[in-house]
Amino acid sequence: MITLPSNWNKERLKDVTTVNALALPASTDLDYEFDYIEISNVDYWGIVDRQAIERLRFEDAPSRARRIVSKNCTIVSSVRPNLQAIAFFPDNTEDLICSTGFNVIQPDIARVDPRYLYYVLLSDYAKQYFEAVATGVGYPAVADKDFEAFVLPLPQLQQQERIAVFLENNCSVIDSVAFSDRSENNKTRMQGILNQQMETLVAYRRALIYECVTGQRRIS
Repeated sequence: MITLPSNWNKERLKDVTTVNALALPASTDLDYEFDYIEISNVDYWGIVDRQAIERLRFEDAPSRARRIVSKNCTIVSSVRPNLQAIAFFPDNTEDLICSTGFNVIQPDIARVDPRYLYYVLLSDYAKQYFEAVATGVGYPAVADKDFEAFVLPLPQLQQQERIAVFLENNCSVIDSVAFSDRSENNKTRMQGILNQQMETLVAYRRALIYECVTGQRRIS
């Protein structure tokens, strides 16, 4: 059980965000074109492989291509939560649709900083919860009611913003070192000492996010 700072609040996700509010209706124009994000397009570090995103017509798209992604949304895979397929979209996302395998979360910006929300959902704090409530053996998934019941640790909005900026600055530096070359051709080179260094950086990144979003590390 995590003990949060005394001046932090706890709120259920469904009480401070909207989840899966927008979706393409069945009556959508068959010629409507959009960029489609599948779970395989998002990696463990919240990085979207934009080269793999397909441009589809509604008529040709799979039936799961329905959920509308908008500015300041975080998308979280509800299946296989251990893989943490999570991505944040801070900018306008015209014609961007994701699979129904994702939950699309839009924060109430008067109460939750969008980027802070992303880091909470990316943290081991969230991962541990989603793994605990997931059901199924071969393809575990988190039910909607359990997903929406996730409890967010919430400092004051100004503090959320400071934490988000701190994590963004530090994680970008770590990522630039640890993932400077993520290509298939680099797998052989990423062995031995170099691989150990990367694992150390990755572990530090995870710990840093966890400590910040649970109040164990104070950001002034």
